[in-house]
Amino acid sequence: MRAIRCRVTVLSTVLATLLGCGGGGGSQPVPTGTLTVRFGSDSFPGFQQVVLSMAKLEASTDGSHWTTLTTSPTTSNPDGAVQATVDLMAIQGGASQVLTTSTLGAGTYEQFRVTWGRVNYASAIQQPAYVVPTGGYGQLLSVPATTTFLGTVTVASGGNATVQLMVNGNQAVLTTPVYPYIFNATGTASDLGASGFITGKLTGWTTAMQGTEVYAETVTGVGLASIQRRALVGPQGTFTLEGLPMGNSYFVVTQPTAGTTACPAVAMGPVTAAQVMAQAMVPLVVGTAVPAGTVELAITPPSSSSQGTWGELRQGVATGAGGTQNLIVRSQTATTVATQDQVLFQGVTPGFYGLTAQRSTSGGAPNINVGTTSTLTAGANPPVALTYP
Repeated sequence: MRAIRCRVTVLSTVLATLLGCGGGGGSQPVPTGTLTVRFGSDSFPGFQQVVLSMAKLEASTDGSHWTTLTTSPTTSNPDGAVQATVDLMAIQGGASQVLTTSTLGAGTYEQFRVTWGRVNYASAIQQPAYVVPTGGYGQLLSVPATTTFLGTVTVASGGNATVQLMVNGNQAVLTTPVYPYIFNATGTASDLGASGFITGKLTGWTTAMQGTEVYAETVTGVGLASIQRRALVGPQGTFTLEGLPMGNSYFVVTQPTAGTTACPAVAMGPVTAAQVMAQAMVPLVVGTAVPAGTVELAITPPSSSSQGTWGELRQGVATGAGGTQNLIVRSQTATTVATQDQVLFQGVTPGFYGLTAQRSTSGGAPNINVGTTSTLTAGANPPVALTYP
């Protein structure tokens, strides 16, 4: 009998241990948090509207396993999946749109995927994706099945995080001879808890500056500038560059143009992370307008349907720090014709420029073509040919 009592005691101890660890059929709740998703876009001139519809929004921690983000179910949307129709021209310059606030598993999410819709959720009589060029009329916009936005945001257990999905303006809408307009943009995802924005104002030019593009740029240790965000100036000369990762220094640059005249490029920087957090108003004092010129880049071979190409004008510009940086003063998406890509820069102030092109394939890292350097004058300048191997 003593041996039996011993075995019973041991068995009771094991059961108690299992029950204490959830072995009795219970389970620990999966930790969750909430994630708010905002959707915005870089500027890209030439359009009054760029309308897209999204059928589904997903997040992933590893690029293989995806969580569908949801909204509260409604009569028209009973499964709660995020369905929205957005106009990219209306969600620029600090006007990004909230898509959803979802509850999901705690963790670090590194990819966000949009499945584009085949239904216009805002208007049953409108196409799900279309563009209206400036001064033109609506035309169909061809969209891919999905677009992935890369970036990192951590959702803590019981916490709240906000991610901003931003469309890259360098190749947002492409013009080709086969499909007149193609949406082929890449995008970034920024944790707004670790991001800031820059606000500023153009002053000193009597002509209306609304629609002028302003760039936030970083410069590498070898002096190569790249655009991190771009925005259009509003009717009062103000602008907002949003979703900028903290910890970097940014140069803010613009070259205002109006018809056949333009102002020399002006820049301010470096704008530090602390300045971004403080939302300091960056002053860009515009000089006197002068007669401007035009120049065309002819880039061969032409882009394929999976490529995006854009041209750039680079110039040494004095900055607020008292020095000079070689910055991008103009950036424009190429138009693909039968034998080449074309970029026509108008309203260029006379001066010495570096002319470059960049080409991205399937959303990958762009390949820069350093091109040539030229002195551009007022009026028409000879075309500049750039060739990719």
